[in-house]
Formats: sequence, C-alpha cells, structure tokens
Amino acid sequence: EIARLHHQLQTTMIYVTHDQTEAMTLGDRIVVMNDGIIQQCGTPMELYQHPVNQFVAGFIGNPPMNFFPVELMENEGRLFASSDSILIEIPTPQAHILRASGEKEIVFGIRPEAIHDAEMLLSENIDIAARGTIEVVELLGAETLLHVRCGKELIVASMPSGREYRPGDAIELVFTTDRMHAFRKADGKSLLYDVLGGASS
Repeated sequence: EIARLHHQLQTTMIYVTHDQTEAMTLGDRIVVMNDGIIQQCGTPMELYQHPVNQFVAGFIGNPPMNFFPVELMENEGRLFASSDSILIEIPTPQAHILRASGEKEIVFGIRPEAIHDAEMLLSENIDIAARGTIEVVELLGAETLLHVRCGKELIVASMPSGREYRPGDAIELVFTTDRMHAFRKADGKSLLYDVLGGASS
C-alpha cells in the first residue's frame, strides 16, 4: 500500500523502520543509522554489495552475512584466510588490498548465497573452504537454509532446493571468494570498500 501510494503521489517520502526488508523493498535510497549516527547512505544494492562496515553488512541482507575471525597467512605467494576449521584462498585483487592494509587478523564476511555444497558443483577443480556437520535445516521452498557447524563457527548457507539435507549430515562447503568481505577487527571498518567500490558514505 505504501509503495502504491508513493508511486501515485510522485513525491519524496521519508520512511523510518527497523525492518531491513521493508527498507530494501521500499527505499530508493537508504540511510543506515546506529545509535543515532549515520553509518552509510546509498541505494539498496550499494549497501548490500558494498557495506562500509560490519554493522551495515550484518543489518542489510536476509539471512544475515556470516562473520568469523581469521588470520591472514602467506603460502608460496598466495594469501589465505585461516582459522581452526576454515581455509580460504583470497582472490588476487582482494589479496593485494589486504596485504597493503598491514592487518594480520581480520573478520571475514560472506553471504549465505555465496556458499555452496561441494557435491552439487560440477567442477572437480574446487577448493573446499570448510567441512562441517549440518545442525539445522530450514526448508523455504525455492531455497534451503543450512546451519553448518564447522569447528567453533556456525555458518548459514543458502542452497537451491532439490537435494534432501538432514541434521547430522556431513557437508563440504565452497565459497565464492570474489564475493567476500573483510573487516578490521578493531573497529569493524571494511578493508575492501574504498578500493573495490561502494556507495557514498
């Protein structure tokens, strides 16, 4: 009804909400605030694809982005994000930026739809990012949300419907690493935002 009214009146409207889904579906431009302070301003897709910090990244998107602390380590000229249960090779453009940042420990972020079941991929040349056990299965019709325990981390992955998953099943996960995010541990600021593009903040 609000969307129809907005279209009918053809005038600027300011809509205040705590519901990020309402903001994403109704807003042409969104201002995200935390404790009364503007964090970021931009179109819904700018905020979704290029969050300026961890707060915006966790607030925009449903289900929320996965976050876990990792160490950055070099091996034969390649940069990896590593924890006790996760090993991810950082793509070259992002690796250059993270090396230049001087950070040794970061918060790695990845959205559920950028995580895949290794068994469902046709390519044999894939790097397993994490191995774990399914704890919860949420059947949503067109997609299935899996809550996967990988060591200390609980990762939520969005899978297309078609395969039956059950709690207790072992699973190998693959990440679409060019859709990764990296945040400074000290203040949650995105380490990739300024260089890889984003909304005006």
